[in-house]
Amino acid sequence: MNIVTLGYFVGRSDLKARRYIVNRTYWGNQKCEFRYNIKALDKINLLTGTLPLIVSIALMVMTSNAKLIFLIIFIMAISRTFYRAELLNAKINCVKCGNIRFKGTHTGSSLLKLYFVNIAMLIFSLGLLTPRVINRTMAYFASHILIAGDLEKLYISSMPVHANATGEGVDEASGMLGGIDLDMGLI
Repeated sequence: MNIVTLGYFVGRSDLKARRYIVNRTYWGNQKCEFRYNIKALDKINLLTGTLPLIVSIALMVMTSNAKLIFLIIFIMAISRTFYRAELLNAKINCVKCGNIRFKGTHTGSSLLKLYFVNIAMLIFSLGLLTPRVINRTMAYFASHILIAGDLEKLYISSMPVHANATGEGVDEASGMLGGIDLDMGLI
């Protein structure tokens, strides 16, 4: 469906895959739920997908410079970072485990800063700072997730109610807590 619609339904398929995983995850005896509203994600997907495409086509029509291809790819990558931040927020904001909810505070500019600094660190250190880059990335994701709810009323036993549940926990199944993005969000 993503190919037929030229990527318009990418956000929908991402959230449906996330819903499938989270709705089958238990945190102790608490069943996790994933509920989402696709309207905001559709708008930013359309905006960050079509606007750079229009600008790129206009640039290609105006000039036939070979260096322009790099600029076009750069523009597309930067614009999709804002969609990626909204997608991360949607994946986090829609999760509920018992009376605990999560909130993502990612922004496109903070992701861009993270990606550019990480790439610069890797290039200038010839890869020697890879552990530091991984540490920075995990610290970024951990600092941009807020937990809301009454933790004192939350009762989680170590034995799940549903014995044949799938998933290894909220963090591993949903990738929310410290997920490392290897493609640096440029695709």
